[in-house]
Parts: sequence; structure tokens; C-alpha cells
Amino acid sequence: MRGATLEPTVVSYNLQISACEKSGGWQQALSLFSELREARLEPSVVSYGAATSACEKGEQWQRALLLLAESRAANVETNILCYNAGVSACAKSGQWRQALALLNHIRQVALEADLITYNAEISACEKGRQWQRALSFLSESRSVKLEPSVVSYSAGVLACGKCDQWEQALSLLLESRRAQLEQDILSLAAGLSVCAGSGQWQQGLLLLYEVWEARMEVDTHCQSAISACQTEGKWQLALSLLSESQRAVLELDAMAYNAAVGVCGSGGQWQKALSLLRELHGTRVELDCINYNFGMNACEVCGQWQRALSLLHEACEAKIEPDGRNHGTAITTCEKAGEWQQVLLLLGDLCALRVEPSATDYNAAAGTCERTGAACCLGRWELRGVRPSSVVLRRLVLGTRAGGLAPDQEPPDKQAAGRR
Repeated sequence: MRGATLEPTVVSYNLQISACEKSGGWQQALSLFSELREARLEPSVVSYGAATSACEKGEQWQRALLLLAESRAANVETNILCYNAGVSACAKSGQWRQALALLNHIRQVALEADLITYNAEISACEKGRQWQRALSFLSESRSVKLEPSVVSYSAGVLACGKCDQWEQALSLLLESRRAQLEQDILSLAAGLSVCAGSGQWQQGLLLLYEVWEARMEVDTHCQSAISACQTEGKWQLALSLLSESQRAVLELDAMAYNAAVGVCGSGGQWQKALSLLRELHGTRVELDCINYNFGMNACEVCGQWQRALSLLHEACEAKIEPDGRNHGTAITTCEKAGEWQQVLLLLGDLCALRVEPSATDYNAAAGTCERTGAACCLGRWELRGVRPSSVVLRRLVLGTRAGGLAPDQEPPDKQAAGRR
């Protein structure tokens, strides 16, 4: 008997499939499920449930639905847990129609949907931007004597927010409070996202202060409230919010500062925008090209082309890897100021860095040369290795004719400057 080996059973396979499901190994779970059938064993409801749940965690909604179909064909009486796993798999992938079809089938087989079912349906509708259906499921869950949870309301708030239904979203938040549900960071963060996206900065600030009072972790959500201020051009509020965050000893990330810099820039406060950028030097945040680009955008809005070039130089001195965005912003800023020579220098720098200028960069250069009649752009671009398109060249030729300049002649304002 010592040499005898134990034959695998459905129970032993179920244990292994469940272990794979808990560890997130959906491939191994399905492999074991296939092995079970190859061993001529009949999968039980537990087998189908564990395998379907593994697919749900792996966001494999098609495989989850296939397993449910197989269980029906094998006349296995699956329970609500199996169907919930299928609905959740569809929800995670935004397959709201498939999730709805599963709910209909649940009703056909006379199973009773629970709160997990409804939460998954609401989440599926949120990802599919079906806010009316999400609210309908929330209402239906109450009608069948189920009490919606924080998860239910949070998914409903996000569903409304994605479709710009901010009044409905805030109404749900208030409703959850009336139900005396304990607010968590999930539901309040959903409300902050909605307020930021719809420009409802007053409501966004109120929610953020509520989060602070509850002493929740809000570092990553401060940016949402500042972004809400940007939509309304409330740069003073954005700075106040940033100051309050620092006083609360929050570890703010670069995106929160970027949002504040953007607000100040759009409000014509380029000095304050650059001051915020300087503050980042004293933090643990490692500056990159995105941070500098926000500062340069503020300079562009306010026509501060020299400051934009200074920031570009600073980024280069800091050996920040160029990707063309910083140079592109500088080119646009100089183009708006009519500084065609700076535009050409910047285009040449991009080519020297082996970064291909964008169509926007070329058009900005053509625009400023066209306005100043700078025909010499043609020759100088060739010397600096810049290769404009035929459309850009045509704009330059038209600008040359309009300005009446020879190919190597300086524009009138540059000629006058030379004589002085």
C-alpha cells in the first residue's frame, strides 16, 4: 500500500483552482479546470464558481461567460456567486450590455440578485457612460429591500460625473449622507473628480475640506480641487488651497503644483506661476519636462517669451531629457511675439538634438516669418538642417512676396536696428 498514489478528486481540483483564483493566476486555474475534465471528472458548482471568479479577477470576461454557458449546458445548477463573478468580469471591462444580459438570465433562472450583483451592474454602467441605467439600478436595489452601500453610491457618482451630470452626482452624495453611510475616500474622491471635470470649484473645495476634517489621506485628490479652480480661472483660490494643503502637512505631488501653475498662467499671473515652479526645487519632487512645460505655458499665455526661453535653458542645464514639448512651447511663445530669429534657433536646436520638429513647430515658424516678411528663413533653415514641408515653404514664399524682400534681406525692423 506504500506505493499506492491517491487519485485526484473533484474536491482536490477545486482546492487547487481556488488557490489559483486567490493568487490571481487565472491561466493556471483554467488549466486545472481543463485537467479536471480530461480526468473524466464532473466539474461541480464550486469548480465553475472558482474558475469564473479567477477569470473575473484576471479581467477575462469572455472566458467567464464561456464558463457560465458551459455550466448551463452541463445542467450544473450555478448559484448567484457564479453569476456575480461573471457580471463583475463584464463590469471591469466596461461590457455593460453583457452585464445586463447576465442580469436578465439571473432573473430567468429564478435566482435572487444581491447587492454585489447590483453594484457590479452600476459599475458596468459607469464604465459604459450609462448614467441613467446606473441610477435605475441604484433605485431598483432599494425597491427589492437592499440597502445601497458606499460602493453603490460611489459608482453612481462616477457614472454621473463622466456624463457631466454633476447635479445628479452631488445629489447622490447627499443621499448617501442622509442614509447615514460612513463617507470614505472612495465616494468623496468620486465627488471631487466630478466637481473638477464640471468646473464646480465651490463644491469641490467643500468636499476637500470635509475630507481634511475626517483626516483621510487626500494627497492625490488635492489636484482635483485645484483643477476645478482652473476651469473658473480662480487662481487666488488655487493658491489658497495649495497653502492649506501645505499647512496640513500633505505630501503634494508634482501634478498638484502643475495644476496650480496652470491656474495662475491662465489667470495672467505668470510671476506666481514661476514662483510655484521654484517651490518645487525645495521639495522631494524630481522636476521633469512636464513641470517645465507648465511653467512655459504660463509664460506663453502672458507673452513672456524671454522668461520661457530662460526656463528652457534651465531645463537643458538640469540635463532633463528633451522630448520636443518644451522647445515646441518656446517656439509658439516666440512666434506670438514675432521673434522669428529665436524661432529658427529653436528649430535648429531640435534638429541638433535629433528630435523631429512637429507640424505645429513648422507652422509657427512659417507664421512668424510670413508676418515679418523674413525671406531669409529659407536659406537659414537649409544651413541649420531644418527641412520644412512644401506647405510651409509656400507660406514663406507668399510672405516674401508680400514683404517685397530679397531672399537674403533682413526684415525692415531688423535693418533699422542694425543702422542704429
